[in-house]
Amino acid sequence: PAELAEIGYKIAAYPLTLLSASMRAMENALELLKQTYDDPASEAPTVDELGLLSFKQVQDIVGFNDYWIEEERYKGTEASRAQETWR
Repeated sequence: PAELAEIGYKIAAYPLTLLSASMRAMENALELLKQTYDDPASEAPTVDELGLLSFKQVQDIVGFNDYWIEEERYKGTEASRAQETWR
């Protein structure tokens, strides 16, 4: 970054950094799951061992609460009744 500043850049984007980090995390999690699958006698890896977020954290990040608020808002409407037929 210092070299970029020297030649006039104010910001640098590293688009592959997050992609690379997420790919590595997926590989690690899949390897742990595979080890468990290959040896059914072994205990399943924990959320911490897999490096996962808790379900609560996933809900917060994805915005489940916002979805549920909208669901409550539309309950009893025609759209809600139509959706119920597809469940």
